[in-house]
Amino acid sequence: MFTPDFLALHGPIDKLGYLRQDTAALEPLSTLSQLLYVNYRSYLLDDLLVKMDRCSMANSLETRSPYLDRELTEYVAQLPDHFKLAGTTRKIVLRKAFADMLPPAIKSRGKMGFGVPLDAWFRGELKDYLLEMLLSTEARYRAYLSRARVAELVDLHESGRANLGLQLWTLLTFEVWLRLLSEWNRPAAASHGVTLS
Repeated sequence: MFTPDFLALHGPIDKLGYLRQDTAALEPLSTLSQLLYVNYRSYLLDDLLVKMDRCSMANSLETRSPYLDRELTEYVAQLPDHFKLAGTTRKIVLRKAFADMLPPAIKSRGKMGFGVPLDAWFRGELKDYLLEMLLSTEARYRAYLSRARVAELVDLHESGRANLGLQLWTLLTFEVWLRLLSEWNRPAAASHGVTLS
């Protein structure tokens, strides 16, 4: 998605660069343990726990994550894979530990995460906003990303040929941030006699 100019200036992007510091820790682990380790060190810290903290604090709640107790996570990390996954059944040990305490409706219920219906929003009530921001000739992301590729992703999503809500959300957030960036810098620059466009 990057423009040739951006790539020429910055070189290829190492998509797994954030994991390089963990290479030694990952090497001896099974594939499942590697995935769980990476999830624990990235998605959990940078996404799920951040969302929980923001949502709870916004409502004056103090929350805890008992399954993230250090001793417990260290113990579970050392368990063999067959205690964690059997076919499509996950969390085997946890399910067995509470099998006699939870009603069947809870035991068989799917995961309920923090997801929002981005796919539907970008085809419905936020469609015009998305198109205005991402397909505008004034879009600031164009200094970094291919407008043609962004337009292709928008078209794929809008036509229903793909569900790209998360990707479009990322692009939209990037565009909004770029537009706000000059506003954040404007007061500081003005105080130094600099004019920003």
